Amino acid sequence: MLFHAALFFGFLALVTTVGSMFPRVIRARIWFGLPFGVVLLALGTAPAIVLSHAEQLDVDLAATVVVVALLIRLAMRRWSWIGAQLFAAVTLASLAYLLYAGSITYVVARSPIYLPASTLLLVLEVAALSLSLSYCSRSSTRSVADRTRRILSTRLTSPGSRSRCPLTTNRSRLSRRP
Repeated sequence: MLFHAALFFGFLALVTTVGSMFPRVIRARIWFGLPFGVVLLALGTAPAIVLSHAEQLDVDLAATVVVVALLIRLAMRRWSWIGAQLFAAVTLASLAYLLYAGSITYVVARSPIYLPASTLLLVLEVAALSLSLSYCSRSSTRSVADRTRRILSTRLTSPGSRSRCPLTTNRSRLSRRP
């Protein structure tokens, strides 16, 4: 079951990553991001149902992604739904893989040479997956910062605005001399 969950979440993270690469999708508002996220979730779940014949397990895993994405979205209100779903899928894939690798290390193999070497490898995998989660979080946060910067620059440089925004400059006003 852990192997199935690791494969499911890994494939769903792949589908969500590819889907989030379309222009402006990662910054999409909830009215577009949520239906698009559901389509991505269906595209990731359908092959798993067909190949594994464990329909209830796959539906439960998909529901887990939705619940975790909702919790992430509530915690990080400025993130888009696709960003939250991407982070949820990557986080769940990482956790499922670490649980699967840990079960192999500590349940299956009990050799005195294998155990310390595999433990060291597991610690290095935790570090590598933590870096990937950090990058995924930064990508979602950067899209929010880009959107905020764009909104601020359009609002603060609207016609008739006398405000001087450090993010933008009005060249015509700066070129005039009093």
